[in-house]
Amino acid sequence: MTEGPSGETRHPMAPIADRRKAPRLRSLLSGSIIFDDRNSTLDCVVRNISAWGAKIVLPDAHHVPEAFNLLIPHHAETHRAKVIWRKGENIGLALSDVEEPETRH
Repeated sequence: MTEGPSGETRHPMAPIADRRKAPRLRSLLSGSIIFDDRNSTLDCVVRNISAWGAKIVLPDAHHVPEAFNLLIPHHAETHRAKVIWRKGENIGLALSDVEEPETRH
């Protein structure tokens, strides 16, 4: 048995409590990571998303900066994103500031 973050005792193989503010919905959406004053982009796949966070997957995950804009064309939204964790090709994000994507004329 081990002690959890709030002092409760739990079995070592028990799952860690989910600390998300809202449940994540599984997805398979295309996304674009936009950074460097909108001069650089990387394509990604959004594997799950909620109002407050997302998990993205991309082969060049080590090139992703700590903060960037995440464009999700299917939702017609751009989120301000901050990297919370990285594991291989997977990146967990905190999302904020939903805005309409700019349209090019």
